[in-house]
Amino acid sequence: MYIPEFIHSNLGLILNIIGSILVVVSIGKFPDGFGGSTTSNNGREYHFAYVTRPTGLKIGLLLIIIGFIVQILEKY
Repeated sequence: MYIPEFIHSNLGLILNIIGSILVVVSIGKFPDGFGGSTTSNNGREYHFAYVTRPTGLKIGLLLIIIGFIVQILEKY
C-alpha cells in the first residue's frame, strides 16, 4: 500500500492533531445551563467542563497516546 511521504514522515503529528481536535469537540458546557461552577474573588463565575461526547473523548485521548508513541518510534 502506497503512503505519501508527507503522511508517513508526520504520522505521529497528524494523529496528535486529530486526537486534540476530538478532545476539544467532546468537551462543552453543561446542558441547559445547569451544572457546577466556582466563583473567583472578584465575583466572576467559572463553569466546570462537561463531557458532551464520551466516545469522542476516549478516541481522541487514544489517538494522542498513539501519536506520541509513533513520534518516539520514528526517532529510532
